[in-house]
Amino acid sequence: MDKVFIGIPILNRLDLLRRCVASIDYPAEIVIVNNNSVDSTFNGEIRRFAQERGIELLHQERNLGVSASFN
Repeated sequence: MDKVFIGIPILNRLDLLRRCVASIDYPAEIVIVNNNSVDSTFNGEIRRFAQERGIELLHQERNLGVSASFN
């Protein structure tokens, strides 16, 4: 079965990210783009979440905004 690539930009909403990832029912390479969250608690939680699920996590140096995050 083929794999698809899914990039998910996120900012401070781990609850929505969990729901999003749980809804993926097709083999996929998933990359989460943390759009420069300044919440250190969130950053630790998202790091653990990504490690537990084998998902690549990228951290932006600055908030790029929604459109740039999607691109």
